[in-house]
Amino acid sequence: QLGVATEPGEPAGLSVRALAIGPGKVLWIGTDDGLLRRPLEGGQDVDFGINRGLISNRINDIAVANNLVYVAMDGGAAVGDGLLDFSRLGYTEGLPGQNAYQLYVGPDRRVWVRSEHGVGRFK
Repeated sequence: QLGVATEPGEPAGLSVRALAIGPGKVLWIGTDDGLLRRPLEGGQDVDFGINRGLISNRINDIAVANNLVYVAMDGGAAVGDGLLDFSRLGYTEGLPGQNAYQLYVGPDRRVWVRSEHGVGRFK
């Protein structure tokens, strides 16, 4: 189990499942307990979870495309700008199944998603 420590000697207690670098030099950390937005050049961490639009706190993958953050979770996917709450993505937006396991940003900057029912592409 990996953990996130912000300073030497600080306890590392988060189970990290996914990482991504976003616009504005922000590190996105997906864990079993939600999503963490950590500015790399100072500033406050921001936690995102079910209370901020995510379907689940168990993050499977993170992708950044077109200044948006895409999050794959058990139960679906979500997208947001990283400042406000996330919006849920489902079947009508291109998710072919109930769960989102993996994300991939194609050369055209469109986001592909792997689910239990195959591969789809978000609109």
